Amino acid sequence: MTIVKPARADGFVRKPPAETRAILVYGPDAGLVAERARAAAAAFTQGSDDPFAVARIDAADIHADPARLADEATSMALFGGRRAVRVRPEPHDVSATLAGLAGRIAGDVLLVVEAGNLAPASALRKLFEQTASFAAVPCYADTERDLETLIDETLGARDIRIDADARAFLAAHLGGDRGASRMELEKLTLYAGPGGRVALEDVAAIVGDVSALELDQALDAAGLGEAASLDRAVQRLFAAGSQPAQLVSAAIRHFLALHAMRAETDAGQPARAVVEQARPPIFFKRREAVTRQLERWSRGDIEAALDRLHQAERLTRSGDDIAAPAVAQTLIDICVGAGR
Repeated sequence: MTIVKPARADGFVRKPPAETRAILVYGPDAGLVAERARAAAAAFTQGSDDPFAVARIDAADIHADPARLADEATSMALFGGRRAVRVRPEPHDVSATLAGLAGRIAGDVLLVVEAGNLAPASALRKLFEQTASFAAVPCYADTERDLETLIDETLGARDIRIDADARAFLAAHLGGDRGASRMELEKLTLYAGPGGRVALEDVAAIVGDVSALELDQALDAAGLGEAASLDRAVQRLFAAGSQPAQLVSAAIRHFLALHAMRAETDAGQPARAVVEQARPPIFFKRREAVTRQLERWSRGDIEAALDRLHQAERLTRSGDDIAAPAVAQTLIDICVGAGR
């Protein structure tokens, strides 16, 4: 059995150990789940261009033919070579089927199971964490360092330079879903062109989409005590497919930035000047709202808000169904405190 730590996940899927016969890739970041599942399949098949090298099974296939999963996992390749089988079983529970396959998966087959956020008590997650030759790979929302690495790799591959303030602003407006982040970066690379240069104004124009604006509005509403605006923004974010992990991560970054700026105002710097000189830079349309928050929040109150947000963040990693309402309630509680 192998429980892969998040920091080792990318390296693991790019070179799965030879004894590994099945990998569970799961978590709230659907884009990252798909990316790592694809990487694991490509690594095992050594990038084969054989259309039969990677088989895909989804919930509809399992419903139509429950035996297909076992057949694919235990069958040798018709013309030789390695095969990967990518499985997206949800909402079906295939843990019993997979348990029966332990020790029976063909040596030239790697089974890659893709799932959403799973609680530690989930039968599927426990199976992969406790079975020899199985491995569990979590996929949580990208950290700021992950995003900066992703930005550098994507732009660097096209020899595109990016200004430091633009890079910081871009990292602050990505995250939550690796697939969505890559799409935004692809838009930016097309805009800049090979060998081009990206400035802050370019990022604001290209990546400043509706979801990012909604996210900023939700955070500013929470920090200013505007409950009605917060409720509307959170509802729109969840309706558009934003994940609780994305929202709470953004809120943590926001209050960490407030905390750093609060230290400067406590040292005697004017709030407006601190906001205008902030790094990463604050989009000019938000500076007034952030200045008002900086004047309203004490350092101790910010730290208390961060404690609550970190508690909510732990819930988003547990796989519990209460993650979304818990994050929303945490923001509402913070908003009520700001209103006082």
